[in-house]
Amino acid sequence: MVFSDFEFALKIEILFFMKKFFVLFIFLTVILFACSKDDKNPSSQLTKPKISSLISSKDTINYGGLEPAVLSVTASGGNLKYTWEVDLGDIIPENADATVVHFTGSSCCVGKKYIFCTVSNEMGVDVDTVVVVIREP
Repeated sequence: MVFSDFEFALKIEILFFMKKFFVLFIFLTVILFACSKDDKNPSSQLTKPKISSLISSKDTINYGGLEPAVLSVTASGGNLKYTWEVDLGDIIPENADATVVHFTGSSCCVGKKYIFCTVSNEMGVDVDTVVVVIREP
């Protein structure tokens, strides 16, 4: 079988193209499978929230808000959301994620207050409580 110069050049071009395509295919396959799905999905790096500490700067405060109790929480778990609850009194966040808050109360709030901190993410919830007494000055 005899090939003309044109046919021979065409076959060389086709082989060269196939070689490039094969190398590109191998490269893309390696890149695609080298990245594990866990690296692409941030929720796989989350764990259930766990509160490691919940503290108050004061056990007792006077009503009126001049010297509030500063409450702070430390937790682990990733992508955490912090919420605070109390039956009577004011909770004022000090920072953007509300890991630190100020707690005050008025004269109607006198007594023992149970302040609940809830830490949550897509994996679950953890709740802890701190007690602050509001008294008359």
